[in-house]
Amino acid sequence: MFYRLNVLNLVVPPLHEREGDIRKLLDFFLRRFSTKLKRRISNYSHEALLILEQYHYPGNVRELQNIVEYCANICQGEKVLKQDLPAYLLQSDPQEQPTAQPSQPQSSFHTVHDGWMDIEKEMILDALRKTGENRSKASKILGWGRTTLWRKINRYDLN
Repeated sequence: MFYRLNVLNLVVPPLHEREGDIRKLLDFFLRRFSTKLKRRISNYSHEALLILEQYHYPGNVRELQNIVEYCANICQGEKVLKQDLPAYLLQSDPQEQPTAQPSQPQSSFHTVHDGWMDIEKEMILDALRKTGENRSKASKILGWGRTTLWRKINRYDLN
């Protein structure tokens, strides 16, 4: 089956090597999620844009898309600010970002799954922080029902 699918081998460099694409994708996804969420978010602050453009994106386009979706859910104004970014972006130093693949083979499902769990936990904690622990408001920011938020809070033991 592989040989039937491998008729044309297309090599696409990682996102962090295609710097011009990052800004285009950031703008594209912001427009998409602003429309989807019926929000009027038009741009990024200078600080937020610098952080987003310097980030390594080990998850490539899908990670960038998830970050912008998170920002669109959290943002309270018309511009994505530095404080609207996921906390892990603010803690990381672009110089310390890994540039090589891990030396030990890992199950990609567990890596992606665990990464998403961490991102989701951060989203919940940020939403709760921004709403003063008000779960109803936090669930609205996240675009979830209150019971979904409650279930995820229990799953991640965030009580």
